[in-house]
Amino acid sequence: LLSKQVSVWRVLFGKEANKLEQANNDDRTFYIIRKEPLINTFISVPKERSNLNCEAFNGGIMEGVLTHRGFLAKMAIHWHKGPTFMIKSDETVMARDKALDGR
Repeated sequence: LLSKQVSVWRVLFGKEANKLEQANNDDRTFYIIRKEPLINTFISVPKERSNLNCEAFNGGIMEGVLTHRGFLAKMAIHWHKGPTFMIKSDETVMARDKALDGR
């Protein structure tokens, strides 16, 4: 799955993600970290909406791609030295992976 995810990422953004990490305390949570958020570069956000992160648009696209591929997950966008996409997979995905590993 990660190789497919990287391929989709490369198609969407023209290069690989800067970093991919798995959460230390949760095997269902992964983080994709971007250093140069292209979409935020070209959008002017009014001061009263300063907490708006336009990368959420990309997060929605990525969640849709994952869901379409049968990888049920929720996407959240955080800001930590750039946009960080948090992917939390559904419990059914982990159960399916464990069953496939047991073959």
